[in-house]
Amino acid sequence: MADDAVRAPFDYPDWDVALPSSDGVLFRLHKMILGKASPVFEGMFALPADPAAPGQLQIVDMTEDADTLEHLLRIIYPVPPPTITAVAELDSLFEAMKKFQMRQFVPALEQQMMGLLQSDTLEPLRAYTLAYVYKIRRVAQAAARRLLLSPQSLEPVSMPPECTDIPACAMWPLVEYRRDCRKVAEEAVDEASWMVIDCSGRQPVWISHKGRVMDVSGSWMWVTCSDPAHPASNVDLGHRNSQLLVRDWWKEYNAAAKEALKSCPSGEFVMRSGVLRPAVKKAATCGQCSGKAWEELVDYSQLLAKRIDDVTSLVKIKLPF
Repeated sequence: MADDAVRAPFDYPDWDVALPSSDGVLFRLHKMILGKASPVFEGMFALPADPAAPGQLQIVDMTEDADTLEHLLRIIYPVPPPTITAVAELDSLFEAMKKFQMRQFVPALEQQMMGLLQSDTLEPLRAYTLAYVYKIRRVAQAAARRLLLSPQSLEPVSMPPECTDIPACAMWPLVEYRRDCRKVAEEAVDEASWMVIDCSGRQPVWISHKGRVMDVSGSWMWVTCSDPAHPASNVDLGHRNSQLLVRDWWKEYNAAAKEALKSCPSGEFVMRSGVLRPAVKKAATCGQCSGKAWEELVDYSQLLAKRIDDVTSLVKIKLPF
């Protein structure tokens, strides 16, 4: 084969085996390195030489295309790692690694998969199924988290091809993970003590040693409002058995936030205008609350969204590997 069909950097002058790709590109390589990387290659090179051509260097025709072979060789050889930019490349590479029994190199593709997932090149459900097949825990966790952003995440338009390689029970960890995230997200919404004691940007309420709320100045509008005509009720702070009087329109926001989290347990959903608007509309009937209700609830929803994302980030998907 002509020299211009050889692909660098795999054109070693001390080669003892050549691998022509299915699309006519030649790779000049070393039996020892390939044999150490793959038991399939090791077995192939252990076969007796062709007696009709003694001393000839070995040529093994490959069914993989040149790009797939180059990606594979970049994992094996001490050269810069492959750069995967499309799911098709990733899929072909996984198939080649499976064919040549090179599972030990699968972790080398983890960062590539994470990049494709974060750029939305790799659909999260397909990333999860690939990660499940090849037992890549970090990618499975990241894919499960991305799937929280869609209420129809487990209803894809088409079945990921890798679903034929996983058991039906492989989908259960996703269901369980989503449920666990929803639980901690809803608990974050309900945690009134965080709102008035640990919330950045607001003065904490002053609570006496006996649990009595003494001073709420500097807190949120739904806490400081003193209009007796505006509906309000107590919430349990869970701190020294103290109770805090808050306007009911804030509780309406909480209920709407928890409803949104049922389908998508992710912080961004509690910041949406459709979740905020009904509570602000009720606040508009109060002379004290109406002027600042929208601004303060938007600020609060952003802090709450971060808190939700922080607590859900601690939830781990339960995998059998």
